[in-house]
Amino acid sequence: MDGSMKNEQTFPDVCVYGDFDPRDATWERLLRRTTDPILRRPLSAGDFSYSRATVPGTTRHACNVALGTPALTGLTSYSPIEQLRGYIFPTPNGPTIGTYHPEYIKKGKWNLARIVQLDLLKALEVARNGADVFFRDKAYVVSPSYAEVQRFIASWRAAGFPPLAFDIETPYSDEASDAEDMVFEDDASYTILMVSLAFEPFKAISIPWIPGLKELVIQVLEEAPTTLVWNAKFDVPRLVANGVTFGGEIVDGMLAWHWLEPALPMGLKYVSTFFCPDMHAWKLAMHKNFQWYNAADSDVLLRVYLGIKERLAEQGRWDTFMRHFVKFGKLLNKMTVRGVTIDHERRAEARSRFGERFSGVVARANERAPRSIKPVHPKRGYAKAPEDLTGLVQLIVELTPEEEARERQKVEREHVRAEKRKAIDRRKAERIAKRLAKEAARANKKPRGKKTPHGPVHAKQLKEA
Repeated sequence: MDGSMKNEQTFPDVCVYGDFDPRDATWERLLRRTTDPILRRPLSAGDFSYSRATVPGTTRHACNVALGTPALTGLTSYSPIEQLRGYIFPTPNGPTIGTYHPEYIKKGKWNLARIVQLDLLKALEVARNGADVFFRDKAYVVSPSYAEVQRFIASWRAAGFPPLAFDIETPYSDEASDAEDMVFEDDASYTILMVSLAFEPFKAISIPWIPGLKELVIQVLEEAPTTLVWNAKFDVPRLVANGVTFGGEIVDGMLAWHWLEPALPMGLKYVSTFFCPDMHAWKLAMHKNFQWYNAADSDVLLRVYLGIKERLAEQGRWDTFMRHFVKFGKLLNKMTVRGVTIDHERRAEARSRFGERFSGVVARANERAPRSIKPVHPKRGYAKAPEDLTGLVQLIVELTPEEEARERQKVEREHVRAEKRKAIDRRKAERIAKRLAKEAARANKKPRGKKTPHGPVHAKQLKEA
């Protein structure tokens, strides 16, 4: 069903695709809380046109918004929405941006409501200024020569050793699975294929991990005062296992993002839509141009890091992040390598003291808490007093008239069921008694003779014959 509900000519041509009612309360609430930066007023359902179609049609719009995976897949052939929302896709119907369906938000996902609002604002920007409004030229160096890698490192040093973003690619980089139970020599994820580096926005280099070039990568990573990574638990152990000794601080951008937005997903491809609107869904082209993909990872990581740092600094939380996550984390990593001396006797004593203090606090809290708010199990008490009464409290339960009526009905139902069971047992016993009596009668009855054409022949006559 295609229909138009637009009420203002100044509003851009944006069509919303998805199987839902535009008058849905959640949808209207999301729009009401989103302000158009140009018109300076809240959005409304009447600002958009709507379509329930799941395949591209003939009508082209300035921008389309696909709600949920079915709509996104129908318009772009890509899915799922969780990984591809916020990206701009060219389609026959016009540029398309996917976002969450209102029904998904209603299922306890209100933390994602802001994301829908941001995606809608991006759609308005695209509708007003075209799909290339966010376009930026990028200088990615792939398959570099030895001299090109040297020039990149020289430029980084000349810039004053700024934070250096890096990303590795392995045969299983995309899976990032837990390799705790794998044998190291057989773990393909420790086989590094290439490493990308970036220290300026929109510029990056992807360096193959081969003799002659990997030594330069090791050198610059050990030399860098600050290195940036996304998901350090995957990249750092693999580089260390391949000969890298990090000399400076390692800042995990994923932890910084979690410190900034603890309720949102933490994937780099997800976060990049907020800080790098110029990026298309480059993960989809991973297998077409692996080195370009690798370079894009470091460039996006650097720009996301700069954006996160700026926001945390505005909130006065950046220094806390550096102190608690980076500096203290560096000490914890050293402790992990070196190990920690443990005094088992003092540890047992401390645990015992803590247990006693904890039990005392719980006991005092129970004394102060009104008995009416304490949970009772079983709710009606035990039918028969347990042998061990330790920790149990005897309570006199006073029932309300309604509870008394329910209890009487329960007793009456039990009585009726008991009488029915007795009647069933009686009938069963009677049937058994009748069957036994019949069997006894047949056993005591005299045998009859067999009929012949000349009359009955008894057993005795047969024997004499």
